[in-house]
Amino acid sequence: MEHRYVVEYTLDGQKESLEIITDSETLTREEAQKRVFAAAKPYGKTDIENIQIVSVHSAKVIDTDPETSASE
Repeated sequence: MEHRYVVEYTLDGQKESLEIITDSETLTREEAQKRVFAAAKPYGKTDIENIQIVSVHSAKVIDTDPETSASE
């Protein structure tokens, strides 16, 4: 089962968020922190604060087919 976590944090004084998709039923603060730092690293950003896991969603199947998935 796929789990999606939304992690909010402050990067260089700006509020940001990151969606993390994993098969793990839990996301530790340490893992969230590693993912946030990895996402910011290519941009040379290092001033990261206030990392918080704010929501969790689970799904057995996610439909990524544009023909059958919901669209706006």
